[in-house]
Amino acid sequence: MEKQQEKVELEDQFILRLPKAEAEYVHKVLQAKPKKLKKVLSLSFDEDMVEATVTVRKKRIKAVLVNLPTIVESCKTLNNVNLYKTATISQMLLCEPGEDREKVLDYPHGIAPPMKNVRKARFRKTTRNQEDAKQAADIQKELCMLLRMDYDAVATRFEIIAGPPVVETPNPITETMLFGALSPSNSDDVSSQSIQ
Repeated sequence: MEKQQEKVELEDQFILRLPKAEAEYVHKVLQAKPKKLKKVLSLSFDEDMVEATVTVRKKRIKAVLVNLPTIVESCKTLNNVNLYKTATISQMLLCEPGEDREKVLDYPHGIAPPMKNVRKARFRKTTRNQEDAKQAADIQKELCMLLRMDYDAVATRFEIIAGPPVVETPNPITETMLFGALSPSNSDDVSSQSIQ
């Protein structure tokens, strides 16, 4: 008897960005009657899972699933004290009514206004020194040539050459090496000077 494996659906979260009027309506529905949301909002993805159609109040809006430049963590709470992480969000379903939007998979901005053009500002390409790049390319070519010669070799021979024996002389660590030269003084003299 074979055990039938259950299909486990992994929870995948993304941010849904709607136009202002639709976003306000969905927000009102969520605040008033959350169970009615299934009747008001629906999502249907294409086969490539990049383009989608969002329906709000029988109005269809084209949407594109884009990658965010940063990761957002999603949390939930049961008692308004402890937060439990539910997912890391790295995608956003961007809904724009009207004209067809070209497929831009990497979104240039973050979620909040301070993260505008974050891909250009924080993730820009590093400048490389031309001399270092040329030297690295030469070293890489030489390494490839040596590896090719080693691969094509019929026989290899190696020899271990031992250098002169190293004799270690233990140096005892003295108190002056650790603390330096200490001035001679009696503890009674110090205590009597501080009282006067």
